[in-house]
Amino acid sequence: MKKLLIPVLLLSILVVAVSCNEKKKREKKETIVARTIDDYANMPGGVIRNCYADSTPRDVYFYKVDEQGNRTDELVQEVHCYENRNIYMEGAIKHEERDGVWNAYFKNGRLQATCTYKEGIQVGEEKVYYENGKLLYSGQYDNGICVGKWEFFNENGIKTVEINANDTTIACRACPKCETLMQKENEAYRASQQKR
Repeated sequence: MKKLLIPVLLLSILVVAVSCNEKKKREKKETIVARTIDDYANMPGGVIRNCYADSTPRDVYFYKVDEQGNRTDELVQEVHCYENRNIYMEGAIKHEERDGVWNAYFKNGRLQATCTYKEGIQVGEEKVYYENGKLLYSGQYDNGICVGKWEFFNENGIKTVEINANDTTIACRACPKCETLMQKENEAYRASQQKR
């Protein structure tokens, strides 16, 4: 009986050790490292445009700095913050238009949305997340118009809808094409209600 007890005991210790290690890995993976306005503390050319009542920066704009260290009039970055100093939204500016990757965050620091702009027009993939970190939807933009496959998910990460964005489908509900299609649907609905 004692001979059987030692292997069972060793196996139990091994199982507990492995499960504890897996739990630590999951906890580490869930750690949120919030981006704060302090991440920009050493970036030159910053101008605080608006503050909260406690003087926490709300909107900070960064301008290009010349070789002598002087701030120019060329805006290159925008950073918007929550009252807790966490970043709400951040992105690059070129020729006074959004240009490059723009990210938005929940108040707890978790990524809320990411997208890309070129000269003020949305291009490439857009991803939007639930506060629990699961993907809410993703899709593509081409020159500011939603195109291709758009996928929508529930809060558990299960795909609920897939839409192929074309000239006659509403997918993103934000681009000029979708706004025009939604307006036409609303007008048709109102017209049908007036006939009743």
